[in-house]
Parts: sequence; C-alpha cells; structure tokens
Amino acid sequence: SLAAFRAVAWHSTKQGNVLESADVANAYLNALWPDKHATHFPRLDKNTYDLCSDELKKKIDSMGGWQNVVLPMRRCLYGHPISGFIWIQLLHDWLIAHGFATVPGTPALYQRGNVIACVYVDDLAAAGPQAQVQELWDSLRKEWDLRETGTCTEFLGIRVSYQPHQHGTEVMLDMEDYCREIGRTYDEHFPEHKTVPRYVPMTQEQEAKLATQDSKPASVPQKRVMKLVGQVLWVTRCARAETA
Repeated sequence: SLAAFRAVAWHSTKQGNVLESADVANAYLNALWPDKHATHFPRLDKNTYDLCSDELKKKIDSMGGWQNVVLPMRRCLYGHPISGFIWIQLLHDWLIAHGFATVPGTPALYQRGNVIACVYVDDLAAAGPQAQVQELWDSLRKEWDLRETGTCTEFLGIRVSYQPHQHGTEVMLDMEDYCREIGRTYDEHFPEHKTVPRYVPMTQEQEAKLATQDSKPASVPQKRVMKLVGQVLWVTRCARAETA
C-alpha cells in the first residue's frame, strides 16, 4: 500500500540503510489457478496459438484447430478479476515462509531483521542494510523473474530523490512527472478544449442555483473522463490528500 511505501522510505533515512525497488515480471502468470475455483476455458486466438509449443499445436490441430478449441486455464491470467488476489496471496505466503512478518495494522508491510519491505501487486520496495536487501532480491530471483532491481527512483508514479546528511539520508517524494502526464492525457483526450483545468471555488449564488436545480438522470460515464478522474485521484491518494 502507499502508507507502507512511506514507511519503507522513512526506514531508509537511517544511516547505513538503502532504499531499493524491484518488480516481478508477468507476476500473475506465476500463480496457479486454485482448484477451489471453477475451471475456466478461454477461447484461443491466432496469437496465442502461435506461442504454443509444437506438441500443443499438434494436439490443438487434431481437435479441429485453434478456432474451435478451448483450453482449461491453469494459471492466473491478466484480466480475470481475482488473478491479482491469488498472486498477492502467493507472494505473501512466500514472504512469511522466508522469515518475514507482517507489521500490525499494515498488511502490505513486512519486516525481517533490519529490512522493511512493502508490496503493491507486483511492485516491491525494501529498505535496510544493503547486504540484507540484496539477500531478499537474490531469494526472490530464485523463485520468479525479478527485474529492475536497484536504487528506488520511482514507485507507483512517485518520484524518489535523495539528499545525504550527516546522520542519514533525506528522502523526497514528489509526483511532478505524474502530474505532467495528467496534463498530456488531458490534451490527448480533450483536444477541443484549450482551457487549463483549475479549481475555482463556487460563489454563494452558484451554490444556491445548484441546490434549486432539478436532478437530472446520470449520464453514461465517458472513458476519457474516467481515466482523468482516476489519475487525479491517484495523486490525491499518493501525495496530495488535501485535494480530495
């Protein structure tokens, strides 16, 4: 969670500690589909067929070709609503089995020795002595395809920078780059609007007029609006709670 990441960033300010991040490649596909859930049989497309092994292609061809075949889903596929939950549980169980314990009150925050780590789906951040953090990455890499390990410079759209001090390190978090991306998204999806969106408090007259207006049926949400609202809410959740 974001609160967990801020805790990890704070832990990294201690002298001798580092802040590093990593992510698991194709994380959901590492989780097997649990037997307790109903088996799904996704339809194939040509791209999926082309990626199959020669042996599996022969089996598919013998059953009528990829256009007429469905296969049981053995792993958690992206797009399924519970795949993320199953992957997160798998990673949680791995961390517990390797000596980590959850921090009370923050389920996504884990601690082992002097290392504190947080998990957000397939993104991980860890702070502590460099050797202990590296040990965590090495252990994870034995289990899954771990990539982009190293000093944390960005996490979930939050830019991370550092300023060394005599007794530790100052860690600064900002979302300037992400906010600029919101501006680019606005320009892309609303090319007909050239005004710059900004907050303008309503006057008392406007509030009174709004209160007396008849309610209108809700309009169908537009995807371009939903995307922008989601991006703004992400900034609110990560760094600017006062804008909520």
